[in-house]
Amino acid sequence: MSMENLYRKKCKEIAKAYNFKTYKNAFYRVTNDVFQSFNFHKSVSGSECTVEFSVHPLCVEYDIKKDTAGPCQLGIFEQQTEWFKFQPNNKENMELCTDYIKSYILKFLIPFFEGAKNCQEAYRSICDLELNYYKKDVEYFLYDKFCMALKTGNYDVALAHIFNVKKRSAFAFEQNKKSYGDNISPDYIAKMEKKQLKYDSIILMLQRNETEKIQDFIYINETRNLNNLGYSLYD
Repeated sequence: MSMENLYRKKCKEIAKAYNFKTYKNAFYRVTNDVFQSFNFHKSVSGSECTVEFSVHPLCVEYDIKKDTAGPCQLGIFEQQTEWFKFQPNNKENMELCTDYIKSYILKFLIPFFEGAKNCQEAYRSICDLELNYYKKDVEYFLYDKFCMALKTGNYDVALAHIFNVKKRSAFAFEQNKKSYGDNISPDYIAKMEKKQLKYDSIILMLQRNETEKIQDFIYINETRNLNNLGYSLYD
């Protein structure tokens, strides 16, 4: 049995207990207004693996898919960056490795997910996790955290996030223009300029406290992502 199959076999018990669904190497669930997932990932060498996980607010503008996962890895809970090592074709060793991964998921990941069952809880849990790992204050440049703050009605915090999201995006855009010069793609330029305009419109919406537009933004994105995932607003 392959490492992937062993992992899926072990984690199906967890999935059943905590109402996660299975898709390929991913386990996912929707709870209230957030999407939670964890996904098995094996290295190119075939002798190391990790589990990526994430919590996403359903009101993000990008499409959430059943196997959307990352960017965090299990080791973040103990400030580790190393992947789990195993010996391919050694069933006993792979069993030990998958048992260890399962215990790690139960000890760290499931409690994290259980404490992040809605946007308000998820925002706090992610900030705590970042503080524990990076030893820094709140990271304001993450778009998902902007959406979490928006959904919970914390518009001042949401505004601080979207300002920094725009700033980081604009900086990356300028750096790429310098790096690629005349070789930069016109399509890329158009895409990035459109993105900046989108951020400007969101900032203006928040500054004007246009609650109806804010609620439309949330409803449209949540409905689309729930449909993508096979759920509805009434599940």
